[in-house]
Amino acid sequence: ALVPDVAMAGLEIADRMRYWGNRAGALGPTEEAVDIYRGLAVDNPVFRPGLAAALASLGTRYGEVGRRADAVGPAEEAATLYRELAAGDLFDDHQRCKFFQRQMTRLPGRACIRRV
Repeated sequence: ALVPDVAMAGLEIADRMRYWGNRAGALGPTEEAVDIYRGLAVDNPVFRPGLAAALASLGTRYGEVGRRADAVGPAEEAATLYRELAAGDLFDDHQRCKFFQRQMTRLPGRACIRRV
């Protein structure tokens, strides 16, 4: 039940490592988050936005350490997932709102904004 939280925590750790200048060290937690979200998304499409975000982060991380060729795959996969999500095929508005509310639990006082 806490597996998605582990993935989110990994991305948070990677962001902090990057912030403090340890870009190479940020790769491991980001790669782990991608693996976790990929496994979760197979069984439940609600985790596809998390997978897309983790893949986009992984592409960025690879680029930051000079692994530009490795950055292309995750970035392209993230873009494809984001396009599919933007097309609205995955969630209706209520489900999308609930998903983003769960993702924003660390930001108290934020409300879900319905897509218009």
